[in-house]
Amino acid sequence: MTEPVGLIGSGRSEIGIAYGKAEQNGRIVLTFGAHAVNWVAMDPRNAAEIAKDLIQKAAKLGVNMGEVFPPTPITEIQREVLITRVELVVRGQLERGTKLPDIARQVVDIVLKVAN
Repeated sequence: MTEPVGLIGSGRSEIGIAYGKAEQNGRIVLTFGAHAVNWVAMDPRNAAEIAKDLIQKAAKLGVNMGEVFPPTPITEIQREVLITRVELVVRGQLERGTKLPDIARQVVDIVLKVAN
């Protein structure tokens, strides 16, 4: 167990919970102790950290994240902006005599930055 990251309650009271990071029989286990849980509240940062950890565990257990989170298609305008940016980088680097592998690396970095 880790330190408490949020609150759970039954409507009348709140108690701290700990987020268990256990895996059991191919399942991800969240442990709330011996308390009946009607709701869970946590700050946004802890929610994001728990979500990230759950996603990592699900991927480790074989979930295809590409199916769960399909990539967002780019618009035609975004595509044209990216093409123009790559053209400018390639042209500038060729004029400076930059070697092709270095230009390719810069182009890949631009594409990956846009993808993220």
